[in-house]
Amino acid sequence: LAAGIAIEKVFEKHKIKHALSFHRSIKRAEDFNKQQDAFSGKFSSKLQIENHNISSKLSAGKRSQVLKDFTASERSLISNARCLTEGVDIPSIDCVAFVDPKQSTVDIVQAAGRAMRQSKETGKTHGFIILPIIIPKGQNLAEFAESTDFSAITRIITSLSTQDERIVEQLRIRKIGQP
Repeated sequence: LAAGIAIEKVFEKHKIKHALSFHRSIKRAEDFNKQQDAFSGKFSSKLQIENHNISSKLSAGKRSQVLKDFTASERSLISNARCLTEGVDIPSIDCVAFVDPKQSTVDIVQAAGRAMRQSKETGKTHGFIILPIIIPKGQNLAEFAESTDFSAITRIITSLSTQDERIVEQLRIRKIGQP
């Protein structure tokens, strides 16, 4: 639920156009898609966000059509599990959300790279990475992140920040509770 609300708020606040959510199972990705359909617009300014779901259960033709619909939408979210990994090119991803924890360094770097990829075509200079963790009052992100199931993701994103000053700057200015 926290991830769904955060995604909708990020769409509104940062003018996101295309987001991609990662889940640990096809069932969880499908359920998340249904959840987003159910409360779309209830936690922001009623943005019209098209929700899509893709999985290996779909034929190649259906997956291709879902990706075309996702890309053609003005604002859209596509939820997936084990489908949009290496070798699938989806241009203009503004945001990735790790709704469920991931442990694979390759998967995390690949997913984060989708959001961070700059585009001269669209003028995109920033991407967003969402982790659905709520930091308790009195703790900072670094302390708390190591005690969550998302510790591998936070550790890898922090490591990536040594290569990309945009990440360091955003981590520096984020306040607790701010998406």
